[in-house]
Amino acid sequence: MKICMEPGNLAIRVRAALAWGCALLVLGSVTGCATGPENVHVHLAPYASQPARHEGMAPTAGLVRIDRVRDARHDEVGGLVGDRTGLGGMSMGKIEVLPEPTAMVATLLQAELTAMGLKVVESDEQFRVDARLLRFRISTPATALYWDINGVIELELDVQTAGGTGHMARYTANCTERTYAWPSEEIIGRVVSACLKEGGRQLRGDARLSEFLSAR
Repeated sequence: MKICMEPGNLAIRVRAALAWGCALLVLGSVTGCATGPENVHVHLAPYASQPARHEGMAPTAGLVRIDRVRDARHDEVGGLVGDRTGLGGMSMGKIEVLPEPTAMVATLLQAELTAMGLKVVESDEQFRVDARLLRFRISTPATALYWDINGVIELELDVQTAGGTGHMARYTANCTERTYAWPSEEIIGRVVSACLKEGGRQLRGDARLSEFLSAR
C-alpha cells in the first residue's frame, strides 16, 4: 500500500514535531530529569560578623553565656533544609547544609555578641542567651524558564540577666536569587550565606537589645 501525503500537511507535521521536541527539552531541564533526583550537600564557610559602627553607639561590655541553640523547626531536622524541586513542586532531591543550622546560628550569635562588645563565657555570666531556631529553610519553586532559590531563617532569643530580668527578640531573614540553570550547591550556598548575614545585621542593629545589654 502506498501512502501519499500532501506537502503542506507534511510541513505542518514536521513543525509540530519540532515544537513538541523543544517543549520536552525545556520541561526536562526544569524538572531535572536529565540527571534524576539527587541530594545536594552545601558546605558553608564559618560565619564572620561585619559590624557597621554607628555614631553615638558605644560598645556594650559584659559577660554572656550562650546556651545550646535549640532546633524548634517543624519541617526539617539536622542538616536538612528543604528540597530542590521542578515543575509542579516535584522533589528532585534533598538539600543538606554543613555545618548544621543550629551550629551555624551558634557561631552567628557568638560572632555578633562579641562584635557588640560582650565576652562569651561558660560561667559567671551577667547575661544568658537562650536561642530557638524556628525556621531555616530553602525552597526552589520552578517555572518553565527559571528557578527562584528562596531562603528564610527565623530565630527567637530569650536574654536573661543574673537577676532574672528578661528580654525577648525575634529575627526573620528572607533572601532570594534567581537562576536560569539548575539550582547548584554554589547558588544555594550564596542564598544561605545572605540570610545569615541579614539575620546578623538585624541582631547587631537591634537597639532595644543593645539597650538591655547595656543597662546593668
